[in-house]
This record gives sequence, structure tokens and C-alpha cells, in this order.
Amino acid sequence: MISIIVCSRKSNISEKLFTSIQEKIGCLYELIVIDNSKNTHTIASAYNYGLEKSIYDIVCFIHDDIIFHSNDWGFRLFEIFKTNNEIGLVGIAGSKIKTKSPTSWWENNTKYWVMNLIQHFPERNEIKRINRGFNNKPFEETVVIDGVFIGLRKTKSIRFNENMNAFHNYDQSICLDYLRQGHKIVVTNEILLEHFSNGIKNKEWLLSNLNFYKHYSKYLPRAINKESIKLEDKLYSYFILINNFSKFNLKVYALKYWFYYFLNKPFSKKHCSIVKIIFK
Repeated sequence: MISIIVCSRKSNISEKLFTSIQEKIGCLYELIVIDNSKNTHTIASAYNYGLEKSIYDIVCFIHDDIIFHSNDWGFRLFEIFKTNNEIGLVGIAGSKIKTKSPTSWWENNTKYWVMNLIQHFPERNEIKRINRGFNNKPFEETVVIDGVFIGLRKTKSIRFNENMNAFHNYDQSICLDYLRQGHKIVVTNEILLEHFSNGIKNKEWLLSNLNFYKHYSKYLPRAINKESIKLEDKLYSYFILINNFSKFNLKVYALKYWFYYFLNKPFSKKHCSIVKIIFK
């Protein structure tokens, strides 16, 4: 028994998505569609509204531009929660680390990624079937998951953080809130969906990452099994940030993270090339 919540950019979800839910879920469910065609909600406020309306203890939040391919995916999601009481969130893509930097979950070394989906990349007319990081197990523990699919075990004390900007970082923030209360987060390879759009980097997204960092930096870094974030992981995220901020002419932030890069690795041949990126 699962509640499904969709924040829709139109007055209703597509027939294709509705049919894929109905035909593939394999269990009793309710569908709550939140009409956000007039952009009256942030995604966090829409999801919290859906949470309040939902009647089941397992809630699934999905984007409106997907379809499901796995048969009985709802039953599989329910079984993960039923047989693993520590698990609070289930996703289909995520990372085993989150550095202490204002970056997205996927802006780290790919060796930490755990993913199972069919992803469209419209900007380069490409479709990829991605399955990685599972080590012959049905799910892997992570510290963050992507918002395209969030399976959630209800708790009385956790809601989506409405301090997050518009449509960004609602996923990373709820992940950290669940971790702080002792829950585990996993990515499963038993649920396959197809995602028809890809995230777009823009200035709004970068500023949202800074807002996320303002609220959550004290709870970072995070890694499974309490392993330390390595120096190379910090440097990787700093380099990504410098490129991002430089691209959108946020040079003050780019210089700030160049300085952090310098403090962590003062004798690096990369410093001159990084400065060139900033002032290109």
C-alpha cells in the first residue's frame, strides 16, 4: 500500500505516466497529483502538502517526466521497507559520499555513484541505460539520492525543507534530515524507470546550492560507514565549483573556492590553469 505524489507542471500527469503506474506498480496505491501549472508551489511545499493528504505509511515522490519499466515495482519498494526497519529513504540514483561543499550529489567522482535508470540527454540526443555500483546486491547504502524517485517511510518529525529554493536541493536536504535521525538511505536496482529530461545547470541552480550549504554545511561531509572524505574528493568538488561559478560569472565564489583548493594543496600545478578558468 503506497501513496504516490507527483508535483505536475501541467494540470494533470501524462496518460503515459498514469498508465505505467497503473500497469506496473503491482500493489494497492493512491495517486496524489498536485497541479503546479501556475507555479504556485515550490517542490518542497507541494510535497509537504501531498504528505499531509497521503493515507499510507510508504510514500513515493516522482517527477512528472518518467515512466516505469519494472513489473511490481511498488511491491518491491514496500518489501524493502518492510524487511529493513532502519531504511528511511529509497532511490534509484545517488552517491555514497557528500562532500562539505555546495555541490549536487553527482558532482563527485563517479566511483561513488549508485544508479539504475534509463536516462535521456535531450541536449545531445542521447539515451543511456545506466546500472552501476551494486556489487551483486539488490540495493546499496548511500548518503544522498536523486529527487527523480524518492521512496519514503513516513515519520512525524521530518518534512521537506521549505527553505530550499524553488525546485532544487529538496532531495539532498531531506536525505540529510533522515540521516541525522539515524535512518539509512539506499538505492535499489529492483526498480527501473525511464527519465526523459536531464538537469540544467544555471545561475538559479548554483545559488540554490549555496542556500543548501548555508542550512546544512554543519552536517557535512557525509559518507557511508563513517569513512573519511579523502583529499582528492575535496579537491574534485572544489574544481567543479570553480568551473560552475566561472561559467555563470560568479567570480567572487570561484575565487573563494580556488583559495580553498590552494589551502588544501598549495603545491599543485593546477593553480595557474584554474586561475585562467576563472578569468577566461
